[in-house]
Amino acid sequence: MISLLLESGLLLFVQLLDAERDGACFFHCIIAGLSRLSRSVGFPNNSDDLRRYLCENLRLSAAFIIPGLGMTPLEYFDKEYSREAKTRQYLRNSHYNDIVVGRGENPLSNPLFVNNFEEYLFWMEQPNTHVDGLMVAFAAFYLKLDLTVYTRGLSEVQLETSDIPEVMQLISMGFSKSAAEQVLTQTQGNVEAAIEKLLQMDVPASAPSEAKQDVWHEQPYPCESGIKISIILDGGHFQLIVPDQEPADFSSDVRWDFMSAEAAEPTVQQRLQLPEISDIFLEEPQSVQHTQVGPSCDLITNPEQFYNACLCALTAASFPFYTNVPVEFNSSYLSVFWEHLFGSLHFVEHNFVKYRVVSFTMQDGLYVPYHGLIANLSKSTEKHAFFSQLFAQIQRQNVVSVNIASLN
Repeated sequence: MISLLLESGLLLFVQLLDAERDGACFFHCIIAGLSRLSRSVGFPNNSDDLRRYLCENLRLSAAFIIPGLGMTPLEYFDKEYSREAKTRQYLRNSHYNDIVVGRGENPLSNPLFVNNFEEYLFWMEQPNTHVDGLMVAFAAFYLKLDLTVYTRGLSEVQLETSDIPEVMQLISMGFSKSAAEQVLTQTQGNVEAAIEKLLQMDVPASAPSEAKQDVWHEQPYPCESGIKISIILDGGHFQLIVPDQEPADFSSDVRWDFMSAEAAEPTVQQRLQLPEISDIFLEEPQSVQHTQVGPSCDLITNPEQFYNACLCALTAASFPFYTNVPVEFNSSYLSVFWEHLFGSLHFVEHNFVKYRVVSFTMQDGLYVPYHGLIANLSKSTEKHAFFSQLFAQIQRQNVVSVNIASLN
C-alpha cells in the first residue's frame, strides 16, 4: 500500500496492481480494472485487441470533440504532432528504437515523428507504442469509463498546519501560514476580507519546511454512468489502483507520521463511514416563507442555472483561487438540490477545473462560511454541518451570492 498526496490536500492510501512494462501497460490496467468489476463483457479481453479496437473507432471519431480534451482528435494531432506544432511531440515505441539502434543511430536523435493522422494511428496500433493524452481521453469516452489518472507532479508541497480553522482555510487555498496569520490579524479574523487582501499582495505561496511530499495531480475523465477506474502514471508507467480504496483525511497526525524519514507504511486502514445528510432537513420545503429581493423569476431554480452563473464568473475572472458569484435561491432550492450545491463543480468547458462553494451571503448581508480545510468538504459529515449552518439562515431569507474556491 502506498499513499498519494493530492493537490487538493487529501492523502490517498491505495494498493496498486502493477502492469507489465511493455508499452501496453495502460491497456493492461483497463482490462484488469474491468475484469475486477465483472464488467468486461462486450469489451476485448486482451491488450492487443483492445488497442486495435480503440484505434479503429478513433479513426471513425476523428472529427468529433472528445470530452476531457475539449477538441477533436484531428485538432489534437495538429496541436501536438504536426510539423506546424509549436512544440512538436513524438511517439515512443521500443521496437522502433531497436531498429534505430540496429542502424547504428541514437534513438534520441531520431525520434518517432508522425506526419499525418493515419501514420499516428498506424503506430498507435503497434503493440509497444506508449499511449498519449488523446488515447487516454478517447478510451475513457468510448468505453464509458469514469476514469481518474494520478500523475506525480514536478514540485513538492510544504506541510504547514495550524490549530486555527481560519488559518488552515487560507493555507488550504495556497497561502503561507505566516501571511495568513498576519492578514487575519489585520482583518480581525474576517476570512473573506483576508482572502481579498492576500490576492492583492505579493506574498509567497508557502513557507520553507523540513517535511516535504511529492504532489500528485488528479486528472478526471468523468462519466456519470461510467465504470469507475483509477490508475496512476509514474515515469511513463501505468498501474491500476485496486478498487474500493478510500481517501484519508489529511490531518496533522497522518501527515507527520507518514512524512517522517523512513516512516513505515500503515498496516491497518480504517474505511470512512460517512453518514448522509439527514432527511429531516429535506422535509416539507413548500412550507417555508421568504422575503425576496426582486421578482421571483430571478431565483435560481435548477442546477444548470447555478452552474452557468459560476461558469460566467470564472470566465470573467480567469480561474481565481476564490471568487464571488451573484446567484439568488431559497430554501426550496436548497432542499431539492443540496447534493449539487455542496458537491464539487467540474467545469468541462475549461478542461474540468474544479471548484466548490465555501460560503454563502444572505439578503441582510450575513456571511455563512465553512470553517475548515476546503478538501474536507468532500466528507458527508462536513457537508452535514455546513448544510445545517445554511439551513438555519435560509428559513427567513434568501441566499443572494456564493463564494467558490478552486480545488485545482
